[in-house]
Amino acid sequence: MVAKSASKGTPKGTPVKSKVATPKSAAKGTPKGTPKGTPKGTPKGTPKSTKSAKAAVDTPTKGDTPSKATPTKRRSSVSTAETSSCPLASSDNTINAAQALLKFTQKQAEEDANNLLADDNEEQFIYLVITSKRFVSSEKAQVPTLVQVPHGLWTKSAEQPSICLLSQNPQNSYKRALKGATTPALSRVVGTQKLRGKFKPYEARRQLFAAHDIFVVDEDITEEMPFCLGKTFYKNGAVKLPLPITVLHKKEEKQTLIKSKAERVVETEDIDVEATQQGLSNIMTSTWYLKSQSNHTNVRVATTLFTPKEIAANVYAVVDQFTADLPNGFDGVRSVYLKTGSSPALPIYLADNLYTQDDVFNENDEEEEEEIGQQSDGRFVMPKGLKIGAGEEDEEKVVVEGHKLSALDAALAEVVDVEDILEHNRRADKALQERKRKRSDQDGGAKKAKTE
Repeated sequence: MVAKSASKGTPKGTPVKSKVATPKSAAKGTPKGTPKGTPKGTPKGTPKSTKSAKAAVDTPTKGDTPSKATPTKRRSSVSTAETSSCPLASSDNTINAAQALLKFTQKQAEEDANNLLADDNEEQFIYLVITSKRFVSSEKAQVPTLVQVPHGLWTKSAEQPSICLLSQNPQNSYKRALKGATTPALSRVVGTQKLRGKFKPYEARRQLFAAHDIFVVDEDITEEMPFCLGKTFYKNGAVKLPLPITVLHKKEEKQTLIKSKAERVVETEDIDVEATQQGLSNIMTSTWYLKSQSNHTNVRVATTLFTPKEIAANVYAVVDQFTADLPNGFDGVRSVYLKTGSSPALPIYLADNLYTQDDVFNENDEEEEEEIGQQSDGRFVMPKGLKIGAGEEDEEKVVVEGHKLSALDAALAEVVDVEDILEHNRRADKALQERKRKRSDQDGGAKKAKTE
């Protein structure tokens, strides 16, 4: 647990320090490994902090707290580890944690050198695990949020990632226009018709999922992807969710009912190669995460081939973007950890306060009464006397011209004659009794047939 990795004199909220170690270069290959659940503890052998209780804490001051900003999918400028305005950059805890993590992975690789069952690929992804005080999103997101980072995830890899483009029909139009025209090159193009046909079986989708590192999709068909890809893609986090990019030329939509978007046939000249290249370039210099209906978020920030400063720079960029989406900014973060897919989590920030006074429920707060009728936000407030689903004996009556009416009928009486309302109610009651009688006759006949 976190408490074991901190010294006795360290106050609550102080990030854990780790020894500095220079990692060796890792072997070539494609990064592997995924985080397994919520972090539990720190790696064995991680040195305890020798700082006193007066050591610097990552809790941001008033001047360091980032202001609320509108969330953006891509940042226009990226700061380095030295120039970052992220509150975590005020201390060396992130760099020290990265150094300890690289030392741990290096030691693990040495121990597995003589193990025939171990994976030969020593390059792994490094994950940033952020826990917020409140849920990140109230709705289930389907499209990942892009975050531009100073160092792309594949900048130091010996092999370029395998990219698959999910396109409209026919897919051959995309292949002819984009073959060898983008950097990195597309490994495969799959149309929606093939997704619903050849890749409809579960095993075929699993093979497609495992065959490529990145999936991009024509932004015009992003909403169709959950139905085409299913739980194979959408229940494995944001790692391989399709990232929307602009592929087609922007054209003015004509007011016509001849063809819908699903029936559109894409020609080779409709494809915008420059826009496609720009979209791929943004993805290669970015990482992404999914806003989930929880307070736990995993983000790939680097690989074990990165230096500690490069890892820290990417961490700061992701934290800046993530906290911009929170209502309270960095104050809404509960803890931040750094880990690989096979290592314990190293804490680099722990919040002092888990909640504020605004989170405490006050029973003395009185709700303001809303006016009856249509509201500005689209809601409709009913009269107090009207109870949805209540029986006649529970419904409050209003006397109008000597007749006892419900609250709804009393409101209608202002624009409709009372006698018409009473006549309508009598007919409705008669029709209801008739339906009940027919239903009882049918039930009785069925029971009689069973007994015979």
